[in-house]
Amino acid sequence: MKRTEKEQRRAGGGLRGARVERILADVMPLRWMALSVLVSALMSCGGSTSGDNTQGSGGAPGSGGAPGTGGEAGSPGTGGSEAGKGTCEWEGATYEVGESVKVECNTCTCSESGQMLCTTSPCPDDPGESLCGGSYGDTCGESEYCAYEPEHECGAKASVCLPRPEGCNQIYLPVCGCDGKTYGNACQARAAGQGVASDGECP
Repeated sequence: MKRTEKEQRRAGGGLRGARVERILADVMPLRWMALSVLVSALMSCGGSTSGDNTQGSGGAPGSGGAPGTGGEAGSPGTGGSEAGKGTCEWEGATYEVGESVKVECNTCTCSESGQMLCTTSPCPDDPGESLCGGSYGDTCGESEYCAYEPEHECGAKASVCLPRPEGCNQIYLPVCGCDGKTYGNACQARAAGQGVASDGECP
């Protein structure tokens, strides 16, 4: 018995429908699985990004702290006078640095090291002798000479006026006179009215 064309289409449509249903039944679980994996991946990425953004906020900037106060100024040392100078204890008296005192014909001055430094000019044995050189200047008469020795530096430090010697031996022990000339010995320099600048010939 022949099927009508309509029945044939219906039967063919039924077969196709059944095939589609089987295909969908096979495919749908795979689609859901793929969709589930994709959603999980997206959620994972989204969570990581959110976490990174949270970590990257950096927090509030530091306040930098209060400026230093610099500390208190140190107290002045107790080892000296008000101006930071020391003192010299000498001959039962106390002297400030730079303070001087006359000792016979010399001057002693208190130094920063705490010691009294004194000039070493010879003092006249005879009260009638006069001082020369240093702050006294050229005070000797024509028949005298200022008895400079090398330590007097030819007038930088004071000495005394002494009579010029009238005769000298001829022993050659050269000295350099304060006039820059070489003399056979100290006596000959003094006879010429000169003190001794140094032993030996002048340079």
